[in-house]
Amino acid sequence: MNYVEVRQDKSGFRVTVPGASDKPWVGGEAFVGAIIAQLGVRAIGPWEVAHDPDGTPYQRAVIL
Repeated sequence: MNYVEVRQDKSGFRVTVPGASDKPWVGGEAFVGAIIAQLGVRAIGPWEVAHDPDGTPYQRAVIL
């Protein structure tokens, strides 16, 4: 299953979409939806909280 992943970064948010780019986009919260669309994702499922192996929480949503 592919996910859109959003992690909070010191300069905003890192948005990662599998296969879209080697480097995630970074932007403010207001731009997260626009960045996801620009990366080619047209529909996602509900957001959920997941955790990195070190226990750091982040948000993700299934790409539909």
